[in-house]
Amino acid sequence: MSDILRRTRPRSRGHVTCSMCDTRIPRGARYERLEVPDMGTIVTTLVCDECDKCAHLCMPDLDLWDDGVTADDLREWAQCSTHEAAARYLERCRRAEMVESGQ
Repeated sequence: MSDILRRTRPRSRGHVTCSMCDTRIPRGARYERLEVPDMGTIVTTLVCDECDKCAHLCMPDLDLWDDGVTADDLREWAQCSTHEAAARYLERCRRAEMVESGQ
């Protein structure tokens, strides 16, 4: 279990990227911002609403962010799931990879 130092729901100014799907969070959209300690530093994780929904579907019995859901957990769940949210997650990841590679 992680110790969450701070948890906020700010509005995006259009310059932040989701830590789970690598998609830019649109201007004006709310997202989850979590800060946790990690080996002497503070790690900040930004989670868009779509990935937050997927995380709840992926691990419904856990206190998600306290128990350390990762992008790898979501990707593994999405690849095995038939849920519509899983397909949207994989599509967002695919688009983000294309943008990153310049295609």
